[in-house]
Amino acid sequence: MDSKPFTLWTFVKILALAIAITWVLTMLSGCFHSTFIPQKSTYYDLEPVCDRAIDIVRGDIEDLLKAKGTLIGYIRTNGSPLSSSYVIQQSMEKRTCEHGGTHFLLISNYQSNHRSIINTNCTGYGCFTTSNTVADKNYVWAVFRVEPSMWHYLPTQIVPIGE
Repeated sequence: MDSKPFTLWTFVKILALAIAITWVLTMLSGCFHSTFIPQKSTYYDLEPVCDRAIDIVRGDIEDLLKAKGTLIGYIRTNGSPLSSSYVIQQSMEKRTCEHGGTHFLLISNYQSNHRSIINTNCTGYGCFTTSNTVADKNYVWAVFRVEPSMWHYLPTQIVPIGE
């Protein structure tokens, strides 16, 4: 069997392929980050009171108010356009609780085109550079808190999952 020796060029090709695969997997993972913006400075360090917050609709706000719910701030998220709604939902359930919230409501979503991805591919014929602009998904969520002692005033379907 005739085998070719492992050369520096072979190593470079393997490394380029590994980088390309890593980039694709990162884009497909649907990563995004978030920022909590408290309504008042005293809401910045609230202790978590739930394990999983509840995604509500506008019609649920009246029930929150009856249970003495308070708007404690907003969470802004942005990330890959490939982020699934399931991944975003799961993340918001946890992030809302981490900031002391019990409920969250989507109030804004839009896409922005601000990330450029530049790829350079080299072959035996030369190097070619391509540039793509990626549209990030952006969301703004209102974050509410209902104290655990008031959860019994909430309809069953919007009671947070407790600690």
